[in-house]
This record gives sequence, structure tokens and C-alpha cells, in this order.
Amino acid sequence: MQQLTHKSDVYSFGVVLLEVLCARPVINVGLPYEEVNLAGWAKSHYQNGTLHEIIDQNLSGEIAPKCFMKFGEVANSCIKEKGSKRPSMDEVVRGLEFALQLQEAAEKAGGIVGEFVLDKQDLSFTLQAEASHAGLDSETVLPR
Repeated sequence: MQQLTHKSDVYSFGVVLLEVLCARPVINVGLPYEEVNLAGWAKSHYQNGTLHEIIDQNLSGEIAPKCFMKFGEVANSCIKEKGSKRPSMDEVVRGLEFALQLQEAAEKAGGIVGEFVLDKQDLSFTLQAEASHAGLDSETVLPR
């Protein structure tokens, strides 16, 4: 029997983030087998670089690509299989605050609508640079 811990709360919060991002319930037995469990389905898409294919259509074109990538990264870090690999809630909050800063910066610059065609390496470098400018630790902003 598994025990509930702060890290299981982090997992649950990650699932809620995915529910918001994808606008669908955690379990949907009416879908094909690989799509029934939202966490597993989203993790697979994240790892394949295709998370943008499953987001809520109402968000598509509204969320800045860098914000989307950061949000997806935070959600994915929360649903790691091993609790010890998940971030603390403080790290999750910092990551989400950074995602919000990226969204606000994109809105201010007038560049929200765009394709989700960001090279993972370029994005990682960009997020690390922006994190250091914001005074955030890149380890916190970019959980592994």
C-alpha cells in the first residue's frame, strides 16, 4: 500500500495542470486505449515533443509558445514516476510564475499567436537565459 506524501500531492497537482491544459478529464474510457489516462497520454506527447497537439483548442493561439513549453515542462516534472524525481511545490510555484512571466512578456511584445515550433535545445537555452535575468535559479526553472 502506498502512502500519501507531499510528492503524491505534487503528482496530483501535475494532473490538474494537464486537465487545465487539455480541457479533459483524467480518465476517459470512451477514448482509444493509449488516450484513456490523461497523465500517461500527455507524458508520451511531452516526451515526443507533440504536447501542442493535445492542448485545448481554446488555448491554441492564445498561449505564448515559451509559456506553453514551460507550463508543459512543469506539469511533466510533477508526474514523474518516482516521487523523489518530482519537484517540491515551491519549485512548481516558481516554475508556474516563470511561465506567467513568459506569457506576460509575450503579450507586452505583441507576439502571442505563433506556431509551437521551438527547438528543444534553443528553448532550454532561452529559458535559462531568461531565468537568470529574472533572478531565478535555472535548476528550479528547468527541472530535469
